[in-house]
Amino acid sequence: MNVSQEYEIRNIIGEEKYILLMKLHGGSKFYIEKYETHQRNLRNEKIKSLSNQGLTNRQLAERFNISIQQIRNILNN
Repeated sequence: MNVSQEYEIRNIIGEEKYILLMKLHGGSKFYIEKYETHQRNLRNEKIKSLSNQGLTNRQLAERFNISIQQIRNILNN
């Protein structure tokens, strides 16, 4: 992480949380996933939950505008 990124993070989360972040993870490297990945993971959890509630793969595919095969892949992971 460069100085510009540190400054940006500090401005986003605030000084107090930035200090906590330094205390917990200072000197180490960690990964922050992409926003799109996070959103996809939330969608997949919602799909699994709705499937457990009894929605069919076809209903899920239509609701989330993805293929039935993608629904099967999500439910099998």
